[in-house]
Amino acid sequence: MASLPQISEMDREELLSAMHSDTAKIAKGGYDKLSRLRNAGVILCIELGCQIDQLTDNEAVDDKGLEITKLATYLGMDNTNRLYEWRNTAAVFCKETDEDTGKISYNKDFITDQMLTPMGNGKLLTFEHFKFLGRVSTDKKRKSLMKQVRKNSWSANSLASEIKGSVADLTTNRSGGRKPLIPGSVFQCVQKAFTQAQKLDNYLTAVEDGVTEKFEEVSTDKVDEGFINKIDSAIEMLGKLQETAQRNVDILTDGREHVLGVIENTVIHVAKGSRNFKEEEADDECVTGTQMAAKIREVAFPKKKKKSSDKQLRPSKSKK
Repeated sequence: MASLPQISEMDREELLSAMHSDTAKIAKGGYDKLSRLRNAGVILCIELGCQIDQLTDNEAVDDKGLEITKLATYLGMDNTNRLYEWRNTAAVFCKETDEDTGKISYNKDFITDQMLTPMGNGKLLTFEHFKFLGRVSTDKKRKSLMKQVRKNSWSANSLASEIKGSVADLTTNRSGGRKPLIPGSVFQCVQKAFTQAQKLDNYLTAVEDGVTEKFEEVSTDKVDEGFINKIDSAIEMLGKLQETAQRNVDILTDGREHVLGVIENTVIHVAKGSRNFKEEEADDECVTGTQMAAKIREVAFPKKKKKSSDKQLRPSKSKK
């Protein structure tokens, strides 16, 4: 964490007076500790995270988002993201609920114990290690990743890359829903692909301008690391969608060529059995089923020529 930006004592006192009493307590104690430590240690981040989690669970505090914003400003932070990171990580590793009474407590023993054991390269874990581990969905997966971190001396960024590329699910992810029904025929597949692509294109086209405006209006007290994760997930999914769409375009293009070949071969086969077959007719381009059917009918069942009348007009006899 960078050194704290300076604000005047008058501004700081005004902020304190505008805070809820619980927020003010965290602010004064936290600022004093952060001032002594230019780089906030893991234990301190977790300690403040526990206090912030208590604050956001406190029903007596009306506007919790506003209180967090005041706290961030008092601590000299440009936004609330860091505070929410502390809170979310502390809640994952420290928050405990008594099954009988429902009382919530915070146990920091796990974090303390982990900080006593260095990685293979002799370095200690950072807060970012715990932050990324806190996004993993299950305790079992977190413990497995923790062992790999120590064994391989992974940096926090290396851990983040491993989580993103592995089967470890992030707690902010959502399942893709039930498996879609596969259409029974190629005709239904093509129609379904068209309608689904059209719906998505219409939606993305309609919202793209509005989303830009909404990003500009977003309040810092309503966003956190979890929201950033969702943005990253959406970007990744759209990238995968682009690749999937291109694969399907290739499939449909190959399919179209195959159907054209079927049409051409069918027309030639039927035409060769006709007495009126002409080689140049086989080169005609037929691109629809209707045209193909018409072509087959034409060459298989040629129109019969009208027979000339047997009766011939006799020259009229001139009257004598």
